Amino acid sequence: MIRFAIHRPVAISMLFIALMLVGVVSFKRIPVDLLPSITYPRLTVLTSYEDIPAEDLERLVTEPLEEVVTALSGVRRVVSRTREGTSMITVEYEWERRWTSPICICAKPSTVWPSARISPKTQSAR
Repeated sequence: MIRFAIHRPVAISMLFIALMLVGVVSFKRIPVDLLPSITYPRLTVLTSYEDIPAEDLERLVTEPLEEVVTALSGVRRVVSRTREGTSMITVEYEWERRWTSPICICAKPSTVWPSARISPKTQSAR
């Protein structure tokens, strides 16, 4: 084998060029994403309370709900937004948390707070 390589350097050079060409073509055809987009499992809590300023809604609804949600296991990140009459808390879970489908929990308290009764409705988020 060594004797063949020494006596035929052009053939060996062509063999290595062919191997390199096959490698380059294979590399370009392999669909590998070095930085894939990752979507963590999410849970969105949406509360609607009409005719209340955003500051009061945050103090009465958003902050207590954030405290409860952050105490759950496997929570990666909690993001909340409060506007006049609406509070939205988005919770991202780590990968060990298994969900069958994304869930959006929507609750609408009555016009009197804190004695309001919250009747949650679940719906599939799409």
